[in-house]
Order: sequence, then structure tokens, then C-alpha cells
Amino acid sequence: MRHRHLSQRLAAGALLLATAAPAQAPHCKPAGTAFERRVEEIVSTVNEGRPGTLSQLVADVWLSPTAGGPPSAAVLADLGLWHWRSRRITLLAACAGTDSASAYALLGNELSEETDSLMMTIDPATGRLRQYRIRYGVRVPSVAAASDDAMIREVRRITRRLVDAGVFAGEVLIAKEGVPIFNEAFGIGNLERRTPVRLGERYSNASMGKLFTATAVMQLVQQGRLRLEDSLGMLVPSMKKPRGIGSVTVAQLLSHTSGIVPGADTLAFKPGTRFEYSNYGFNVLADSIVAPLVGRPFAEHYADAIFKPAGMTQTISLMTKEPRPALLPNYAVNFDTTGFTSEPNALMQNLPAMGSGHFFTTGTDLLRFAEAFRKEGFLAPGVVETMRTEKFPGSGYGYGVMLWRGPGVWGHGGDLPGTDADLEIYGTSGYVAVVLSNRSGVNDPIRRRIAALLAGRPGALK
Repeated sequence: MRHRHLSQRLAAGALLLATAAPAQAPHCKPAGTAFERRVEEIVSTVNEGRPGTLSQLVADVWLSPTAGGPPSAAVLADLGLWHWRSRRITLLAACAGTDSASAYALLGNELSEETDSLMMTIDPATGRLRQYRIRYGVRVPSVAAASDDAMIREVRRITRRLVDAGVFAGEVLIAKEGVPIFNEAFGIGNLERRTPVRLGERYSNASMGKLFTATAVMQLVQQGRLRLEDSLGMLVPSMKKPRGIGSVTVAQLLSHTSGIVPGADTLAFKPGTRFEYSNYGFNVLADSIVAPLVGRPFAEHYADAIFKPAGMTQTISLMTKEPRPALLPNYAVNFDTTGFTSEPNALMQNLPAMGSGHFFTTGTDLLRFAEAFRKEGFLAPGVVETMRTEKFPGSGYGYGVMLWRGPGVWGHGGDLPGTDADLEIYGTSGYVAVVLSNRSGVNDPIRRRIAALLAGRPGALK
């Protein structure tokens, strides 16, 4: 009976499966009763959300770390946070993978109203799970918004839904042609004092700061002071001798294809042959290339070369001489054997900016930054086009730029323990979206809903 019921859901969800299934398995083949029961056990336990039963599930279902399974604490955290971010998941389909040891499930997320997936690799000898991956929002509800007013109502509704569940607190901004059409603060910003979030609060932009570093580098390229093909051996004398490192180019650092590793005198792979996200590579760009070329600390240069011309009056680095204002607490969310935790991460407010990110900024300043790309003298259109063109096939990354849906929708995201930040620029449509929070890992349902609503706007994907 259970298998028949699942088959009915498969037939009813054919469109969903075609959209959400992994590329290597575009047609869902039922994974079989045993696997379906295993998934239903996981679903039932996640929906309970109790640390004790989740810990027992991890012990019963996953291979132990000593036998080649993942760390138990990491699995527990993933499952517990899945409960927190969904409140309830519903099995939609259990599908066979590309071989007998792999399978995946599609699950409805009650809170976000999206479809999540759980991909698993099964150990043939024990029947336990060896590897897994939870992916949120593999399919977003089809939502129509003929007008900006309708879009705003939907964004406000889904954001309020997350706020009421205690998941999101922060700021959401949508602008058209440089003018905000929606800009609201949501939720409780300081959990200890129970004070609400206000517009104009500063948030760490985490890895979004890579877009600042890339902009500074491309400005120097535009000025003829630097070339994308310049190598570390040419630019940084101390990096001439280590084997292979001297051959790494500026372009490879910008595109995360350098293979450079902190503290190592060899490369992890031949430059240009692989995409591997590297915070260290962007720190090298800022500290060892930009700063020496301009003759001062990179943060001071960014303030004059990027923030000032863009009108970003509220963006700070915590490493220059500007006054340090009061900042919202940064709450790192986690789940362990005691349950869900949301603890202030004091380190966030004492950690200076790096080339890889962690500048404190506002929604309005990020809008001004996005609009600066359309200003004459900031960066030439051809340079911007170069930045937002994918460099390594399948990476979804340009030069310091994340590409969410091809070259049309671009910007950058950032997530650290206690912050979540997203900036998306929608092609030639004139729309810009900013989502900021002082919690970690909470923005995506809002960001994805905005993206779905804007996808049909003329020029949004170009």
C-alpha cells in the first residue's frame, strides 16, 4: 500500500521530478520499498525534531565515522537544522540513483513551501548510509506576479512566514532602476534585549566582500596598472620560488581556479584545471597584489576607490580608522545533542575585513554599489561583462562574481556563523535584490522566491 501511494505521488508530480531531479537521473525510477521505508524513517524523525531520537537515528542509519561514514555531530546538526528550517517535511518521491548504491528523495518543505532533496549513497555490505547531501529549494513554487505590487505582497508574505517561525530576522530590499520599491526590516535583531531590526542596520557581508576585491582588481586592470595574465611570481617576489605557485595568474585567483593553498609551498592542482572555492586566493589578491600596488592597506583603498564613488557612506571594515558603531549581535545557529542553539558570535564584531570578505554594510549601500556598475568611470561596461562571464565550465562563477542563472543574474552571497548576505543584480531589467540577516543560513528561501518572481521580467536573465 505504501508503494502504491508513492507511485500515485510520482505520477502526479511528473513536472516536479523533471525539474528537480539531479541531472544524471532526469527520470525518477522508484527506489524500492526498502529504501522508501528508510526515507520515511528519516522524515518521521526529522519532523519530531528531538535531539535524542535524531541522535539514535544517526547511530542506527549512518555508517560510523570509523567505518567510513560522516562525522555523527555533523549529520545530527544537518538533520536538526532541517527540522528548524522546515518545521515539517513530506516525502514526495523516492528515486533510484545511477547505480544500486545511490538514491535520492524529493521532499516538500512546509515552511519554505519549496521542494528539498536528500541524496544518499548506501553501503552495500551494511545497508547503512555512507554519504548524504541535503539540498534546499531544488524546486521553488511557480508564482506569478504581473505587477510589482503583487511581487512585493508575495515577498512580504514568505518573509513574514519565516519571521513568525523564528527563522529569519533582517532586511529585504528590492529596487528598480536604482529606486527601492520594497525595503523593510523584519524580526528581532537583539534576542537578549528583544529589540526589533531597524532599517539601516549594518550586517557583515561575509564572502560578498569578494565582489569588492574583484572590483578593486578590475579597476587596476582598467587603469593599466595590472593585467589579468600577470603571475604571482611577477607581482610578489616571495612567491617566485615555491614550486608552481609563481605561475598562478590574477585571473586564476579571481576565478577560484588557482590551486593555491594557505601555508603550502605546492599547489593542490594545476592552475586552470579545476574550480575550487578559495578564500585564501582572495586574501592574496587584496594583501599581496592590491595593497602593494596602491601603497596602502587594501581596506583604505576600497574606501576611496569603491565606497566613496559609489556613495556607500555606511560601509566599514573594522580595520581602518573610522569610528566603530554599535552593531547587531551575530547569532550562529546550530543543532547538537542539547537541541537547537542560537548563540551570539562575538568574534564577528572583532574580526577585521579580509580580501575574502566580512565588511559591515547596509541594504542601501549595497544597492548603491550595484548601481555604481552602471555609472561612467566606475568600471567600463566591457570590464563588467568580463567579470560576469563564467570562467570555468559549470562553476557558475566569473571574476569575483556568482552567476545564479547564467550571466544574467549576478552578484555574490556570503554566510558566516552569525550572518547571511545576498546581492543579486538582474541583468538589464534594472532590478536589484538585497537580503541581509544577522543569523546564518536563513536567506535562501527569500532570495529564491524573489528570483522566481523576477525571472519573467524583460531583461532579467540577460
